[in-house]
Amino acid sequence: MSTADTEKKLIRVICDHFLDGADEKLTVAALSKAAGISRQAFHKNYLHLKPYLSGHKKVDELLLNSGVEASKIVLQSNALVRRLQSELELSLIHISEPTRQAEI
Repeated sequence: MSTADTEKKLIRVICDHFLDGADEKLTVAALSKAAGISRQAFHKNYLHLKPYLSGHKKVDELLLNSGVEASKIVLQSNALVRRLQSELELSLIHISEPTRQAEI
């Protein structure tokens, strides 16, 4: 696989991880494994992608430049927003329960 093909695969893995709304951070080790390369190869050839893993650069830039279909981005983003809204609602319910019990 060429360096360009591997970079496309790395970008796809980063974008998919972001769009899936995964709670865990994507590590260099996990990214490298998913792309079929070693961590050393990542650090040697693709270190410019590391800021997307650490949050220093927004994954949006990769999404826009990688050719991912806009409809896929919108659909997955909407699903992520709905999931986060549900989690927030559950958190608010748990926070308000002790207050209600104290009032009784």
